[in-house]
Amino acid sequence: TGTLRLRREDEGRDHTPTHTHALWTLRSKTGGTTLLFRDPRRFGGLRALQSPAALDTHWQELGPDALAITGDELKARLRGSRALKPTLLDQRVIAGVGNIYADEALFLAGIHPTRRVSSLRPSEIVRLADSIRSVLKASIQAGGTTLRDYADAVGRPGGFQASHRVYARGGLPCALCGTPLRTILLAQRSTTFCNTCQPVRTPKAEASTPNPHPKLVKSPGHQTRQARALQTRV
Repeated sequence: TGTLRLRREDEGRDHTPTHTHALWTLRSKTGGTTLLFRDPRRFGGLRALQSPAALDTHWQELGPDALAITGDELKARLRGSRALKPTLLDQRVIAGVGNIYADEALFLAGIHPTRRVSSLRPSEIVRLADSIRSVLKASIQAGGTTLRDYADAVGRPGGFQASHRVYARGGLPCALCGTPLRTILLAQRSTTFCNTCQPVRTPKAEASTPNPHPKLVKSPGHQTRQARALQTRV
């Protein structure tokens, strides 16, 4: 967690926000600036590594980049019988999916967050990988999500919260079917979903049960209709 902020040299120390834990002074021929690490929740961290090789070793602990994840890669990472959403939040499985984007990607894919990883069909995994990429790219284009105080390096708030379909919308009607969205606590994380668009299936029923929302089905390399709509809005 936390953010990196840039503070111009002429702004002075009075512009240092609260909860700033580290500062780096950057100099150039045209002037200087300060890079600040701010982390109100204190979930982030800083590490000093001795070489690029040490950095490579550190990154090896993480899963593949969520922005480029393919269906085959995701299938190889999804092992065991854990619930799906907590698995997606495990950065050792896939790196870059947080709580907000797990909810949004699962909704786009039409998959219930409590489904067991072992119950997923190959076509669902491909659909989920496509949805993860689509949601993250749409959020980046919108500057991220600002619910309270998030801002980018120059202080600009994000705009992707205007395109949320499920996250933080518990009790409101689903944007697709009108069913009230449900919020539960799953692995100690708030989780919101639509029971109609993201039904819980048993493994035996999956082989004959069609996708609950055909608009979410797509072939690899093509965005879902909903993901295109999200990008259009932002």
